[in-house]
Amino acid sequence: LMVGRGEVLLVVLLCVVAEAAPDGDITSKRAFTWTPTDLIVDLGYPAELHYVSTSDGFRLAVDRIVNTGRQPVLFVHGFIMNAGCFLLNLPNDDLAFMLYDAGFDVWLINLRGTKESPEHETLDRGSREYWNFTFEEYGQYDVAEVVKYVLSETGFARIPLVSHSLGGATVMYMLTHMPEMTDLISFHLCLSPAVYITYGTSAMIEFAVETHAVDVLEKLGIYYIPAFGPVMDLVLSGMCESIPRFCEVLLDEIAGWDWSNCNTSRVDYYVQTTDYSSTKVAQHLLQIRSSSNFSLYDYGKDNMLHYGQATPPLIPLWNMTTPIMLFYGSKDSLVSVKDVEENLIPHLDPATFVDPPRKVEGWNHMDMVWALDGTEYQLMTQYLLTYGM
Repeated sequence: LMVGRGEVLLVVLLCVVAEAAPDGDITSKRAFTWTPTDLIVDLGYPAELHYVSTSDGFRLAVDRIVNTGRQPVLFVHGFIMNAGCFLLNLPNDDLAFMLYDAGFDVWLINLRGTKESPEHETLDRGSREYWNFTFEEYGQYDVAEVVKYVLSETGFARIPLVSHSLGGATVMYMLTHMPEMTDLISFHLCLSPAVYITYGTSAMIEFAVETHAVDVLEKLGIYYIPAFGPVMDLVLSGMCESIPRFCEVLLDEIAGWDWSNCNTSRVDYYVQTTDYSSTKVAQHLLQIRSSSNFSLYDYGKDNMLHYGQATPPLIPLWNMTTPIMLFYGSKDSLVSVKDVEENLIPHLDPATFVDPPRKVEGWNHMDMVWALDGTEYQLMTQYLLTYGM
């Protein structure tokens, strides 16, 4: 049976519409058959689940692979993901477990709005006000306040961060806009950061641009990007089982998937990794793509009210002083080589790189967290042992 990108995207679109139907209750749509805690415990590691209340009212779940008394490290996930994305491989091919085995106390944040962190003190999860955030709030509240919580809980003065995809943009926003955080962050291991995505060729991005999908959702009164819920799970699990090529094409279209670099026994886990985020985050990413500027959210004619100028201010990447090691993939269709080499790297202070940025040949966007070959993860572990302790 021949399966192409058109058929795959059509199925996904129909599932998204079904999942996003505004029925007034999205809290019950828990599609995962596992939680991040389950993933840790099932592999024989010690787990804890902590909760951190942010100053703007969200209650965040923070997973921990417990290594009491050892140097903490915090993982920050990307767009429409949660902490589970760092825990999907077996321990010898998974950076989070490798860091635990190397002596780190591993913490993993679940950003606001995800299935693990759905609660707010006063706002209803179906309301526009609840979803009125972008990665700026991820950085200002979620990551910054979880960092302070972890340091308070563990008694350490500084912590290294591991970010992937939009997690990298989140951390960079935090470090540029909250100078006090620089003293708390010892090192930033940055994996395929979604800072510039102008030249990305991902079919999902192109589809969102061409169909104005974000605008359509908001006109329907839907202010969030739906995760894979019961409908998506039912369809995808059946399709992947009966037509393996379907999942191969799906993952290839999302992130330039290389099936040879995937643990095929874990595919049922991989296809369940998406989670909720706001349409405002998606809109912000599309703004960055179209403008080729890493800037604050563009409010259009209301920019004068927000910023006192007609265009959104640039995020001053060049002001960051935190030591960084950057990894990116040669086959990444979301964060392209051209975006990293021609847009991102020139905006960073060369003095902050502990080593030249590393382009991993043959790797795509999700290989940074799911690759079957753990050799690069061993190298990442060494960087954290050297600069993050």
